[in-house]
Amino acid sequence: MTLHRMLLVLVLTLGACGGTRSGPVDHTLGGLPPYTAADAALLDDRFSPEVFGAEVDSSDPVARRASLADGIVRARITTVTRDSTGRAESFVVTLTPVPPALKGRDVSEPLALSIPTTNPSFGFVKSFEAELVGRTVIVIYKRYAENGEATLRWHIEADGPRAAQAIDRARIMGELRQ
Repeated sequence: MTLHRMLLVLVLTLGACGGTRSGPVDHTLGGLPPYTAADAALLDDRFSPEVFGAEVDSSDPVARRASLADGIVRARITTVTRDSTGRAESFVVTLTPVPPALKGRDVSEPLALSIPTTNPSFGFVKSFEAELVGRTVIVIYKRYAENGEATLRWHIEADGPRAAQAIDRARIMGELRQ
C-alpha cells in the first residue's frame, strides 16, 4: 500500500488526514471548528516524550486534550518507516487501533501519521525507530477546518497510568457538565 493510499484510508476512517491536507473539501467542513493557537498547544501532531521513556511534567495537559478531542483510541505501533521520496526525510508511523475507543467511535483501519523533520518528535522517532514497533500508545485526535480543508490534529500519549487517569478524569468532568 502506498503512502498516499494509507493516508487516504486515514482520511476515510477519521474524516481527515493526520496533520496533512486532505483532498477536496466536502459539505461537512462547515461544521468543523477552526484550528486555533490554543488548540495547537494541545493537539500539536507530536508524541509525548513519555512514549520514548522520558519523564513528563505532572502539569502536562492530558485531561484538557482528552476533553477537547473528538476521539481517543488505544493503538499499537505496527511500523515505523523512513520516507525519503520527498525533498526532506520523514517517517511514517503506522498504528493499528485496539478497540474499543476510549472516546468517540471505534476506528478499525490502520492510521498512518507522517513525522517530517520539522516535527519536534522527529529526533525521538529517529532515535527510537526500531524500539517503537509493538508499543501501545493512546491517540488523541480532533478534526478541524484549516485553510478551507478538513484536517486531523493529534497528540500521542504513552499508554500508562498517567494518561489513563487523566482521560478518566476528563470523562468524569465531562459527565458532570452535562
